[in-house]
Amino acid sequence: MLKFLFQHYTVLEKIFGLLKKQKESAKGRVIRHLVLVARGIAYQAKKDGIEFSEAYRRAFERLKELIGLQVELNIPILTIDILPEYAQAKEYFMPAVAELGEFLQWLNKAEFIHKNMVKVSFFGKWYRLPSDVVEIAKKVIEETKRYDSFFLNFCINYNGREEILDACRLIAKQVQIGKLDPEMINEQIFKENTYAGYFLPPDLIIKTGLLKKMNTLLWDLPDAELCFLEKSFLHLSKDELKKIIDDFKLRKY
Repeated sequence: MLKFLFQHYTVLEKIFGLLKKQKESAKGRVIRHLVLVARGIAYQAKKDGIEFSEAYRRAFERLKELIGLQVELNIPILTIDILPEYAQAKEYFMPAVAELGEFLQWLNKAEFIHKNMVKVSFFGKWYRLPSDVVEIAKKVIEETKRYDSFFLNFCINYNGREEILDACRLIAKQVQIGKLDPEMINEQIFKENTYAGYFLPPDLIIKTGLLKKMNTLLWDLPDAELCFLEKSFLHLSKDELKKIIDDFKLRKY
C-alpha cells in the first residue's frame, strides 16, 4: 500500500506540473485526462469499398498524428479506446489486430515516446491477442515503464463492463484472504481496483462513430463530459480534435 501511495503521489506531482503549464498557456479549464474512443472504422471501410486492413492502416496512421497533441497541449493522461472486445466476433478483427501489431512496433521505437518520457499502458484483455502482438505490447510496456512525464493508455480487447467485474473479483479476493474488511469498501477502494485505478478520472471523452453509446471507463464516466462525433475516426483531423479540446477549456459551467 505504501508503494502504491508513493507512486500515486509521484504521478500527481507530474500531473500538477503539466496542469500548471496548461493554465499558463490558456485561460479556462484544464484537461487532466482525455479519452478518445475511436469507432466507425469498419463502417467507413464498407461504405467506401476498401479492405478492412487498409482502413485500419489508415486509422493507426491517423492515431500516430493525433497522439502528438498530448505533449503539444500538455495533457498528462491520454487514453485511446481503439479495439473493443466485441470486435472479436467481427470480420474486421484480425485485419485490425495485424495493423495494431504494426502500430505497436512503431510505438516502441517512436522518438516522440522516448523523448517526452511517455509511459504506455494497456487496459483490457490485450494479453489474449495473438502471441506476436502480445509480445510487442509487453516490450512497449517494459521500454517505457520508468517514464513518468506523460501517460498514454490503450484500451485493447476492452470491455467496460468486464472492467467493473474484474474490479469486483479483485476486491472479493482481498476480502477472502483477509486483506480487506468489507465494511471498508468505498468508492476510492473500488476505483483503485479498476484498470484505470492508477489515474485521475477523465475530464473529456470524445467518441467517433454513429452510435451514441459509451462503454469506456464506466466507473469514471459520471465525472466526464461526453462529446459524440457522428463521423468515422478516419475523418477526425488533428485540427478538429484540437478545436474540441480548446472549446472544452473555454466552456464555463
